[in-house]
Amino acid sequence: MPAFKNWVLSRDYSFLLALLLVYLVLYPYLEGRGSGKELFLELLFFTTLAMVVDKLHPKKSDLITGIVFALAIWSIEFCITFHMKPFGDATDLVQTLLTLLFYAFATLVSLIFVLRPKSICHETLAAAAFAYLMLGITWGQAYQLIHLTVPSSFFVNMTNDLDKTLTWTDFLYFSFATMTSTGYGDLTAVTSQSRSLASLEALVGQFYMAVVVARLVGIYQIAPMVVAVEPKPVQSEDVA
Repeated sequence: MPAFKNWVLSRDYSFLLALLLVYLVLYPYLEGRGSGKELFLELLFFTTLAMVVDKLHPKKSDLITGIVFALAIWSIEFCITFHMKPFGDATDLVQTLLTLLFYAFATLVSLIFVLRPKSICHETLAAAAFAYLMLGITWGQAYQLIHLTVPSSFFVNMTNDLDKTLTWTDFLYFSFATMTSTGYGDLTAVTSQSRSLASLEALVGQFYMAVVVARLVGIYQIAPMVVAVEPKPVQSEDVA
């Protein structure tokens, strides 16, 4: 139990990665229900990203700034859930844009953490996985922004759902399918803006696997190995 408590309080990337996986697994089951469970899950996710912001320069002020920014975005989401629009018709656009900036900054912090160290540990590997997942989440938010600003940017295969309304989970699904070059074809980018964004994500996904893995392997190979050599006892010669 003390070890688990220390793991939580340490706020290292293995703990943050676990929180991110919980969010990705549970959110599709709670999305669009307008319940406190969805808001609680989003608050957990935003708090996770606030702790990521603190990773760049571990200071109390950075953590507080990240939490304040996360609470501001969550407050707008709270208003939208209960049909309140603090920014009028632009409320959804403002919330999506601020969330995208927050996601992008958290992703950048994670990438800096992965590429900066001169040695590899479990924290570095967890941060690499965290950054990869955050790339997909950030691009999903970007697709949602494109959907709001350029209507009909995505085509839904009508054989799957005749009355489909695109949600955040759909854009998250499309993002990871694009980044991993899966491409099921049930959701397609049709405008130049959405196609450009999708092409860029596919390139970034491939480059990430090549560059980051090569970087980690290079660090592992050139890491200095300290070998402990026991001093040999000096044998004195017999003097005749």
